[in-house]
Amino acid sequence: MSAKAAPAELSSTGSSRPQPTPMRSPSSFGSPEVGNALTDDFLDHYGVFEYYWMAGLISDRSYRMLNLHRTSLSFLHKSPECDDILDSALEEIGDIDIYSIFSPTCTCAVTFSGNKLLKRLHDSGKMGDKYDPCIENYSTVYFNSPEVQKALHVNPAFAPPKWITCSNVINENWHDTPSSVLNIYHELIQHGLRIWMVR
Repeated sequence: MSAKAAPAELSSTGSSRPQPTPMRSPSSFGSPEVGNALTDDFLDHYGVFEYYWMAGLISDRSYRMLNLHRTSLSFLHKSPECDDILDSALEEIGDIDIYSIFSPTCTCAVTFSGNKLLKRLHDSGKMGDKYDPCIENYSTVYFNSPEVQKALHVNPAFAPPKWITCSNVINENWHDTPSSVLNIYHELIQHGLRIWMVR
């Protein structure tokens, strides 16, 4: 279920529920959690460009150009002009991890070595651990291993040749995304649901 499809489905079930009373909780399934969501194309674009520019990751020129095109664009289905500007901005960002801009960059090539890799994935993220800038590389290798693909029931006939994070195959074929789900969030909140937004 996509980040934008989930609120729509919740909304259709949530709005048909009876209104909460003092004796009945507003929701029998708790609070939905929405992670890394595309919520509103205009605001999402604005926030990303603003973050890149305020952090000094892109030039003033790229920021101005991105803002010229942000009003009429979908985050996933951009015009060729916007794609060119984004490509230029991403070149300016280089190897910096946009989710952890003050962390070191990954400089090593990673290969699958079974137990070591699994241990590294298991151990990462514990309190007090140093940030490992290569964690995405480990997960890429892990999810491409034949054992994991088999365990996940990946059908080779339909799978892309290689699993990657943030797959362009998915982004380029996702055509049913609305430009905003804010109205759905408002409806869910009016029906007593609390929504956890995590990044």
